[in-house]
Amino acid sequence: MIKGVVFDFGGVLFGSPLTHISDLEQQIGARPAQLSTLLARSSETGAWGSFERGEIGLERFERDMNAELAEASLETSAVELLKGASGKYNEALIRYIADDLKGRFKLAIITNNFQIASHQEPLEKIRDYFDVVVESSKVGYRKPEPIIYDITFSRLKLAPDEIVYIDDIGSNLRYPASRGALTIKANTFSEVQRTLREVLRADQHTDN
Repeated sequence: MIKGVVFDFGGVLFGSPLTHISDLEQQIGARPAQLSTLLARSSETGAWGSFERGEIGLERFERDMNAELAEASLETSAVELLKGASGKYNEALIRYIADDLKGRFKLAIITNNFQIASHQEPLEKIRDYFDVVVESSKVGYRKPEPIIYDITFSRLKLAPDEIVYIDDIGSNLRYPASRGALTIKANTFSEVQRTLREVLRADQHTDN
């Protein structure tokens, strides 16, 4: 029986930074996926991941990220990359959470983020809808590292098989799925609410 729903933030509840990265690649004349590939590598072993885990501050991030970009001959900057934190809310999904889910399910957000205003302010505006908010930059782990999910399950006081987890990045779904959570790949804003409704309705019928 599903008792909790866990949401990714960027790409599910709020605009995805991946769109900005793709646009930036075109603006600077980079090869397709050249910048996103660099950032994927940096997320694991470089400045991007260190900043998301809260291991370094903004000044150090900008210096180290700029060095990584220069080494890859990518003519952009850390400052430009951080502009991808802007976006729009998934208003329909947030209304559904407020009107239909809150009070019926335990609700959480897991987000890879930075301790900068452009990441914190959008999150703060919807924080009260959720019972638990787990930020990589505060707990020191980032998706898809297993421990950030385990922290979330523990704070919700739910087993993984009592949870639906929604993310727009497939690799972020693997660990929750391996623990028994139902997972939803969010391909577009518009389909997330519909798919979640169907999953919860099916679970309710199964329980009855």
